[in-house]
Amino acid sequence: MKFIFIFTLTVSSFFVKAQISWDLEAPINIAENTYGNTCAQLLIDPSGNPQIIMGKPNEGLYFVSSDEGSFGIPQVIPTGDNISIMNSNGPNVARFGNKIGIVYREVSMGITSLKFIQSADNGISWEESIVIFTSENQSFSIPMLSYDSDGNPFIISKIGESPEIIEGFIRSIDGGLSFLPFVNVHSDLGEGVTCECCPSNPLYYNDRYYNVFRRNEDNLRDFWIVSSANGVDWDEQLDIDPIDWMINGCPSSGASSSILQDGRILTAFMSGGNSSPKIYLNLFDTANGADLGTTELSTNQVPNQNYPSLASGFSHTAIAWEEFSDGVNIKLSIASNDNIPAGLVDETVSLSENIEGSNRYPDVEILGDKLFVIWQSLNEGTVKYMSGTITNSNGISELSKTKTLVKVVNILGQEIKRPVPNQALLYLYDDGSVEKKYIMN
Repeated sequence: MKFIFIFTLTVSSFFVKAQISWDLEAPINIAENTYGNTCAQLLIDPSGNPQIIMGKPNEGLYFVSSDEGSFGIPQVIPTGDNISIMNSNGPNVARFGNKIGIVYREVSMGITSLKFIQSADNGISWEESIVIFTSENQSFSIPMLSYDSDGNPFIISKIGESPEIIEGFIRSIDGGLSFLPFVNVHSDLGEGVTCECCPSNPLYYNDRYYNVFRRNEDNLRDFWIVSSANGVDWDEQLDIDPIDWMINGCPSSGASSSILQDGRILTAFMSGGNSSPKIYLNLFDTANGADLGTTELSTNQVPNQNYPSLASGFSHTAIAWEEFSDGVNIKLSIASNDNIPAGLVDETVSLSENIEGSNRYPDVEILGDKLFVIWQSLNEGTVKYMSGTITNSNGISELSKTKTLVKVVNILGQEIKRPVPNQALLYLYDDGSVEKKYIMN
């Protein structure tokens, strides 16, 4: 007797219907909980293989590679024994081609050092870490990393002591062998106007450095986007957050941004200015330096939302976040890039509904038509993982059309002329839809 199982997730809106055909029936663990799950971050290598950075406080930072969907044994990254590993304070990782960079804090004998380590061969080996500066010279926290178009790493970190904490921009011009002295990102906005415990969000596009960060001006904590062509003169500064949240305390939550194919920057952030904490979406036009508006991710009353993660591909954008509902659950929304942000609004799928306890700190990536998501299961002490293939059908009228099978491929993308039982196969149709079938004999 044959049994056919079809796994299809549909996220729909009036304008676009997006489907995700999952590679897995349920989320899997990246590794055993003995390796920890703190500060878990997701990378996708140039071949489309997911890679994970994760750590265990007082033990070490680990790198997990994969090959064709199978994860290897976590390998220790040689950062040293005194690396500080915290969800709120790093390490932070970024990629440029086969380069993987990590910026982190090392605490030894009462002195905190800002350090950088890099792999030039996709995580196979790691160069010796370098010290950028120490707390003997300057107080700092929450370093965040990115790369420019030439493969030079740059960092934005909180620098100074309360109440005079600034956004410090630190860049390398030699591929990460050394770093220049820091520059105050918001010197024209006044001193001490950055939220002291909310991570910055550095990115690079079209020969400009960008930073999206939460300000703190007399406890008004809203998000701004600033940019610079040379890393010294930050001449573009814009308030993108109309919520104007007044709070006498630190939210400990930063923004996530993604660059769309047309050059617009989509940013997601949390604000509690309209009652309970909710996630908002902002569009910024890089060509004209214009704010295109901010909207709620959920127009209805929802439990507390936080920690959004955005990713954009050539056709779709996805957002994952955590939401307090029967524990803390990971939610996902996905939409076509020509319907952003509206297509993401009020479209929610729960990825962790069958995993008890707190599911937190999601990270999402898109490469081509593949979607990847990880998050931390605090109850289990593991990193959870899901992946799938994105398809879409534009227009409601297409939903009633007869579809024709184009071809059948395996999970590696290899065409299968004669399907056989006991293997997972993807059935591709002419309307763009995909069904994943497992025929059990």
